[in-house]
Amino acid sequence: MSAPEHPAPSLLQDSYQAGADILFRQVEDEAVLLHVPSGTYYGLSTTGILLWEAIQNKQPLTSVADAIVAEYEVEKSQVLEDLQMLLQNLLHNGLVVKTDV
Repeated sequence: MSAPEHPAPSLLQDSYQAGADILFRQVEDEAVLLHVPSGTYYGLSTTGILLWEAIQNKQPLTSVADAIVAEYEVEKSQVLEDLQMLLQNLLHNGLVVKTDV
């Protein structure tokens, strides 16, 4: 049995939920997250929206990578790296928190 081609980064294997006091609004292919306590806005692209929706729907985050690879001409390893960076940014800014589920 061979190892997976590109193992998913550990952050993408964990479970998350939206942080407290976060508002989400989508307009066409873009979205805005508002961190109410700080009054700071954050923009999400189409792929960022896919990650946010997976978090909201408690879906495996690796499924987001599969959807992006299926839609765009991009290597899965690059998608996983980009999602990992976005997730770290969301965590750092309190937009999402890790859950124990």
